[in-house]
Amino acid sequence: MHRSIVAVALGLVVGVWIAVAPRPASADADVAEPEDEGWIALFDGETLDGWDRTGNAEWSVEDGILVGKQGPDGAPGDIWTREAYKDFELECTFKVIWPANSGIWFRSDQSHGKLGYQVDILRMEEYGCTVGTIYSDGFLSQNKDQDLVRLDDWNTVKLTARGYHFRVVLNGHEVGDVTDEQSRYAEGRIGFQVHAGDQYKDMRIMVKELKLRPLED
Repeated sequence: MHRSIVAVALGLVVGVWIAVAPRPASADADVAEPEDEGWIALFDGETLDGWDRTGNAEWSVEDGILVGKQGPDGAPGDIWTREAYKDFELECTFKVIWPANSGIWFRSDQSHGKLGYQVDILRMEEYGCTVGTIYSDGFLSQNKDQDLVRLDDWNTVKLTARGYHFRVVLNGHEVGDVTDEQSRYAEGRIGFQVHAGDQYKDMRIMVKELKLRPLED
Protein backbone atom coordinates (compact mmCIF):
# COMPACT_ATOMS: atom_id res chain seq x y z
CA MET A 1 0.00 0.00 0.00
CA HIS A 2 2.77 2.45 0.89
CA ARG A 3 4.73 1.62 -2.28
CA SER A 4 1.61 2.23 -4.42
CA ILE A 5 1.19 5.68 -2.93
CA VAL A 6 4.86 6.48 -3.64
CA ALA A 7 4.50 5.24 -7.25
CA VAL A 8 1.47 7.43 -7.82
CA ALA A 9 3.28 10.42 -6.35
CA LEU A 10 6.31 9.82 -8.57
CA GLY A 11 4.04 9.49 -11.57
CA LEU A 12 2.45 12.84 -10.81
CA VAL A 13 5.87 14.51 -10.46
CA VAL A 14 7.10 13.05 -13.76
CA GLY A 15 3.87 14.09 -15.50
CA VAL A 16 4.20 17.65 -14.23
CA TRP A 17 7.87 17.79 -15.33
CA ILE A 18 7.00 16.62 -18.84
CA ALA A 19 4.21 19.18 -19.08
CA VAL A 20 6.39 22.12 -18.09
CA ALA A 21 9.75 21.03 -19.51
CA PRO A 22 10.79 23.05 -22.59
CA ARG A 23 10.35 21.29 -25.89
CA PRO A 24 13.41 20.77 -28.08
CA ALA A 25 14.00 23.42 -30.73
CA SER A 26 13.06 20.97 -33.48
CA ALA A 27 9.48 20.90 -32.22
CA ASP A 28 9.03 24.49 -33.38
CA ALA A 29 11.18 24.25 -36.50
CA ASP A 30 8.21 24.78 -38.79
CA VAL A 31 6.96 27.86 -36.95
CA ALA A 32 7.99 31.19 -38.50
CA GLU A 33 10.07 33.45 -36.33
CA PRO A 34 8.40 36.76 -35.37
CA GLU A 35 10.85 38.76 -37.52
CA ASP A 36 9.56 36.93 -40.61
CA GLU A 37 6.01 38.16 -40.13
CA GLY A 38 4.77 40.58 -42.76
CA TRP A 39 7.40 39.82 -45.40
CA ILE A 40 6.28 39.41 -49.02
CA ALA A 41 8.36 37.40 -51.52
CA LEU A 42 8.49 39.54 -54.67
CA PHE A 43 10.30 36.84 -56.67
CA ASP A 44 8.99 33.27 -56.43
CA GLY A 45 12.15 31.60 -57.72
CA GLU A 46 10.33 29.92 -60.58
CA THR A 47 8.55 32.43 -62.81
CA LEU A 48 8.31 36.11 -63.71
CA ASP A 49 4.72 36.27 -62.50
CA GLY A 50 3.95 39.69 -61.08
CA TRP A 51 6.61 41.44 -63.16
CA ASP A 52 6.51 43.71 -66.22
CA ARG A 53 9.34 44.65 -68.56
CA THR A 54 10.36 47.81 -70.37
CA GLY A 55 13.09 48.00 -73.00
CA ASN A 56 14.58 44.96 -74.73
CA ALA A 57 16.92 43.47 -72.17
CA GLU A 58 16.52 39.73 -71.65
CA TRP A 59 15.10 38.48 -68.34
CA SER A 60 14.77 34.83 -67.39
CA VAL A 61 14.67 32.44 -64.46
CA GLU A 62 17.57 29.96 -64.40
CA ASP A 63 17.91 27.39 -61.61
CA GLY A 64 15.81 29.52 -59.29
CA ILE A 65 17.72 32.73 -60.09
CA LEU A 66 16.34 35.85 -61.80
CA VAL A 67 18.86 36.74 -64.53
CA GLY A 68 19.07 39.97 -66.54
CA LYS A 69 21.36 40.71 -69.48
CA GLN A 70 21.48 42.93 -72.56
CA GLY A 71 19.20 41.98 -75.41
CA PRO A 72 19.92 41.86 -79.15
CA ASP A 73 22.36 44.53 -80.36
CA GLY A 74 23.16 45.49 -76.77
CA ALA A 75 19.60 46.49 -75.92
CA PRO A 76 19.09 47.73 -72.34
CA GLY A 77 15.94 47.37 -70.27
CA ASP A 78 14.34 47.04 -66.87
CA ILE A 79 12.00 44.69 -65.05
CA TRP A 80 9.35 45.94 -62.60
CA THR A 81 6.96 44.70 -59.97
CA ARG A 82 3.36 45.34 -60.98
CA GLU A 83 2.61 46.54 -57.47
CA ALA A 84 3.68 49.94 -56.16
CA TYR A 85 5.03 50.47 -52.65
CA LYS A 86 5.46 53.44 -50.36
CA ASP A 87 7.25 52.86 -47.04
CA PHE A 88 8.95 49.49 -46.65
CA GLU A 89 11.90 47.34 -45.72
CA LEU A 90 13.45 45.48 -48.66
CA GLU A 91 15.99 42.67 -48.66
CA CYS A 92 17.71 41.56 -51.86
CA THR A 93 20.42 38.93 -52.38
CA PHE A 94 22.19 39.31 -55.72
CA LYS A 95 25.34 38.55 -57.67
CA VAL A 96 26.89 40.35 -60.65
CA ILE A 97 29.07 39.42 -63.60
CA TRP A 98 31.28 42.44 -64.20
CA PRO A 99 31.75 44.91 -65.78
CA ALA A 100 28.17 45.91 -65.10
CA ASN A 101 25.90 48.85 -64.44
CA SER A 102 22.70 47.94 -62.68
CA GLY A 103 20.68 48.79 -59.64
CA ILE A 104 17.54 48.24 -57.59
CA TRP A 105 14.90 50.78 -58.51
CA PHE A 106 12.36 51.83 -55.88
CA ARG A 107 9.44 54.26 -55.86
CA SER A 108 9.79 54.38 -59.62
CA ASP A 109 7.31 54.36 -62.50
CA GLN A 110 9.26 55.29 -65.59
CA SER A 111 6.42 54.37 -67.92
CA HIS A 112 4.76 57.50 -66.49
CA GLY A 113 7.88 59.64 -66.41
CA LYS A 114 8.70 59.05 -62.73
CA LEU A 115 12.39 58.20 -62.35
CA GLY A 116 12.25 57.25 -58.68
CA TYR A 117 15.32 56.20 -56.70
CA GLN A 118 17.94 53.51 -57.19
CA VAL A 119 20.33 51.56 -55.00
CA ASP A 120 23.19 51.49 -57.48
CA ILE A 121 25.23 48.45 -58.46
CA LEU A 122 28.40 50.06 -59.84
CA ARG A 123 32.16 49.63 -59.97
CA MET A 124 34.34 52.07 -58.05
CA GLU A 125 36.77 52.35 -60.98
CA GLU A 126 34.10 53.78 -63.26
CA TYR A 127 32.05 56.01 -60.98
CA GLY A 128 34.12 56.72 -57.88
CA CYS A 129 31.49 54.89 -55.81
CA THR A 130 30.20 51.36 -55.64
CA VAL A 131 27.34 49.05 -54.63
CA GLY A 132 24.95 50.64 -52.14
CA THR A 133 25.14 54.17 -53.51
CA ILE A 134 21.71 55.89 -53.68
CA TYR A 135 20.82 57.70 -56.91
CA SER A 136 18.05 59.96 -58.16
CA ASP A 137 18.93 62.65 -60.71
CA GLY A 138 22.40 62.46 -59.18
CA PHE A 139 23.90 60.73 -56.16
CA LEU A 140 22.07 61.26 -52.87
CA SER A 141 24.73 59.25 -51.02
CA GLN A 142 27.82 57.35 -52.11
CA ASN A 143 29.43 54.16 -50.85
CA LYS A 144 33.17 54.44 -51.42
CA ASP A 145 34.18 51.33 -49.44
CA GLN A 146 34.65 48.73 -52.16
CA ASP A 147 36.04 46.26 -49.62
CA LEU A 148 32.45 45.68 -48.48
CA VAL A 149 31.46 44.43 -51.96
CA ARG A 150 31.77 40.71 -52.77
CA LEU A 151 32.59 41.24 -56.43
CA ASP A 152 32.37 37.59 -57.47
CA ASP A 153 29.94 36.30 -54.86
CA TRP A 154 26.49 36.92 -53.44
CA ASN A 155 25.74 40.24 -51.74
CA THR A 156 22.78 41.20 -49.57
CA VAL A 157 21.34 44.70 -49.57
CA LYS A 158 18.81 45.80 -46.97
CA LEU A 159 16.95 49.00 -47.80
CA THR A 160 14.62 50.89 -45.50
CA ALA A 161 12.47 53.63 -47.04
CA ARG A 162 10.39 55.56 -44.54
CA GLY A 163 9.07 58.89 -45.72
CA TYR A 164 12.01 60.44 -47.55
CA HIS A 165 14.59 58.90 -45.26
CA PHE A 166 16.53 56.02 -46.82
CA ARG A 167 18.98 53.65 -45.18
CA VAL A 168 21.07 51.03 -47.00
CA VAL A 169 22.96 48.16 -45.36
CA LEU A 170 25.33 46.12 -47.53
CA ASN A 171 26.51 42.75 -46.24
CA GLY A 172 25.83 43.84 -42.67
CA HIS A 173 27.44 47.30 -42.94
CA GLU A 174 25.57 50.59 -43.21
CA VAL A 175 26.66 52.34 -46.41
CA GLY A 176 23.90 54.93 -46.84
CA ASP A 177 21.73 57.01 -44.53
CA VAL A 178 20.20 60.01 -46.25
CA THR A 179 17.05 62.11 -46.54
CA ASP A 180 15.83 63.41 -49.90
CA GLU A 181 15.30 67.05 -49.01
CA GLN A 182 13.39 67.58 -52.27
CA SER A 183 10.77 64.96 -51.30
CA ARG A 184 10.54 63.81 -54.92
CA TYR A 185 8.95 60.37 -55.01
CA ALA A 186 6.50 59.08 -52.42
CA GLU A 187 5.45 55.78 -54.01
CA GLY A 188 6.34 53.54 -56.92
CA ARG A 189 7.50 50.16 -58.16
CA ILE A 190 10.54 48.01 -57.42
CA GLY A 191 12.75 47.10 -60.36
CA PHE A 192 16.13 46.04 -61.71
CA GLN A 193 18.17 47.61 -64.50
CA VAL A 194 20.32 46.35 -67.35
CA HIS A 195 22.27 49.32 -68.68
CA ALA A 196 23.18 50.10 -72.27
CA GLY A 197 26.80 50.21 -73.48
CA ASP A 198 29.17 47.84 -75.25
CA GLN A 199 31.33 47.70 -72.10
CA TYR A 200 28.41 45.92 -70.40
CA LYS A 201 27.69 43.39 -73.16
CA ASP A 202 28.66 40.46 -70.91
CA MET A 203 27.06 41.76 -67.73
CA ARG A 204 24.62 39.71 -65.70
CA ILE A 205 22.50 40.79 -62.76
CA MET A 206 21.37 37.71 -60.83
CA VAL A 207 18.84 37.79 -57.99
CA LYS A 208 18.09 34.77 -55.83
CA GLU A 209 16.01 36.37 -53.09
CA LEU A 210 13.86 39.48 -53.00
CA LYS A 211 11.42 40.21 -50.21
CA LEU A 212 9.63 43.29 -48.90
CA ARG A 213 7.81 44.22 -45.72
CA PRO A 214 5.46 47.23 -45.92
CA LEU A 215 5.77 49.74 -43.08
CA GLU A 216 2.81 51.54 -41.59
CA ASP A 217 2.51 55.27 -42.21
